[in-house]
Amino acid sequence: MRAAAPRPFLAEALETLLPGGTLVQMLRAALLDGPAAQSGFDRWTEMLGGSLENMRRPDFALPYLMPLLYDSVRRNAIELDPRLTALMRAAAVRENNRVKVVAAACRDLLSSLPDASSVLVAGDVALAFTAYARPALRHCHGLKLLVAPDHVEPLRAHLVGRRAVRELPHGVLVHRSNLHVEIESEPQSPPSISERAVAIELDGAPARALGRSDLLALVLADGLGDQRGFAQWVADAVSVLTAPGPLDWDAFTRAARVRQESLPAALVLGWLRDEFAVTIPAAVITDLSRDITRFAEDTLLDQARRVYGSVALLRCMRGERNRGLLLWRLAVPSRRLLRAQGEPRLIGPYARRLVESLSLLRQERARLRA
Repeated sequence: MRAAAPRPFLAEALETLLPGGTLVQMLRAALLDGPAAQSGFDRWTEMLGGSLENMRRPDFALPYLMPLLYDSVRRNAIELDPRLTALMRAAAVRENNRVKVVAAACRDLLSSLPDASSVLVAGDVALAFTAYARPALRHCHGLKLLVAPDHVEPLRAHLVGRRAVRELPHGVLVHRSNLHVEIESEPQSPPSISERAVAIELDGAPARALGRSDLLALVLADGLGDQRGFAQWVADAVSVLTAPGPLDWDAFTRAARVRQESLPAALVLGWLRDEFAVTIPAAVITDLSRDITRFAEDTLLDQARRVYGSVALLRCMRGERNRGLLLWRLAVPSRRLLRAQGEPRLIGPYARRLVESLSLLRQERARLRA
């Protein structure tokens, strides 16, 4: 059963999985230009309430975005509380020093490989050195390398054997600079992501990094799966979308289709377009919408329900009709979703969900009457 386009109540449900309130204003301040940036700063600092202590709260600010905010302050000639500007400046200096250490560590690791051209740089380092105006604007937690599936273990053994990294418990690899190293299989979907790789330099060492379309696909997938409430992925997505050069939208939609993420991709792209004024071709969202299935809709709703709870999800709905649609879909999801969750029989789960939805409806009506 296919849906013609993302339904309005799905977009409202998605809001529970997206940054909101203060964080959105912080992101707008960091990522936009001109009056829009000024407005973002004004609203964000008003929400901070003049308290620098709030800068330590994850629902008010993100330390890793401080260099990006400072760049916006300078770019847009924003006047702020000098104490806040000083914090941003200090963070920018630290990150500028750190990125040099990261680049040197990457050069050391890549130079230890017999064939560095056979690996793809992904994750934080790829984003910092391809999507951002300067690498120091993006904090790098670690280096992610993508290789062919049958090369993962040999590469790990090679790096450990050459003492380029040390192996900690649970298989964690760490360079002597304390940069964490991940080695993963390159997604096997035609055409190969290697064909869209771009050339970068890491402290003088040549390397190949994921192309913009593949970075965007991974950023959006990781963002909605991030239950910690961090919003770094939004800055990453906007930076990828606004970086110079063409973006292969056909490759992006193919990747979303292969990963069965057409619905969240369509909804998140629409949200980014509306909140951050990024250009998204209308044909892309239309194309993604053709792949939306009842199973995809129910998967998204179930993810939102598990992360934030049914009550919070219900209260995101605007209007009685959308609340009713949500309750019905929570009560009667597709059989495919229940089977994917390992339910051997369907009558029990359906009955349990129906009772829960009716209870939610009574609670919500009582709250609205109070």
